[in-house]
Amino acid sequence: AWAVGRGLQDRLRHGRDPVRKALAAGAAAAAVALGIHSLVDFNLRLPANALAFATLLGVAAAPREHAPRVGRLAPALAAGTLLALAALAGWRAAGARALDHAERQPPGDRRLAAADRVVRRHPYLAEAWRLRGAAHLLRGWRSPAGAPALEWAAADLAQALRLRPLWAEAWAELAWTRFARGDRDGAHAAFARAAALDPTHAGLGRARAEFLARAGER
Repeated sequence: AWAVGRGLQDRLRHGRDPVRKALAAGAAAAAVALGIHSLVDFNLRLPANALAFATLLGVAAAPREHAPRVGRLAPALAAGTLLALAALAGWRAAGARALDHAERQPPGDRRLAAADRVVRRHPYLAEAWRLRGAAHLLRGWRSPAGAPALEWAAADLAQALRLRPLWAEAWAELAWTRFARGDRDGAHAAFARAAALDPTHAGLGRARAEFLARAGER
């Protein structure tokens, strides 16, 4: 941000080409608009939008003169950093592909095993924790001796919510897990949290209504 601001200031103060100055000002305004939008939405998580944002910053901060020559160390460090970031991006892409494969598995042991592999290899994926938690919940709900599975479901869903605290669907699944474990008050609180986070979600509304009916309440 400091480098962009310095380059833009230099361009606007000392530049002589009105077209280049206008381009820099317009690019900066567009980048600010994208940044403000990102405060309330996820647009910079879309690669195309992030690339457009980076391009706008480059246009806004383009120097008026050729950059001075640098030694060999700086390009090598830059290349090493970019390679490390590329490797991390590849690891995250592999996690997304593994998660998609796990979600395609039929409910039951196969989905649970696939979700378990994703969680162990990509623990940063909240969706993987939720998928494994939902699989444990299904197993615990169906089995008369499902207390351990319900305990694992509660732990997995709690971890998913630590990674994504405002995830209404995960709160609803945690509510069902608590209800299955006999914690009616905890289920009430979790369903209330889910409804507050996403009050227009029809599926959550139906789930909460079913919970109230099963609990014998209005």
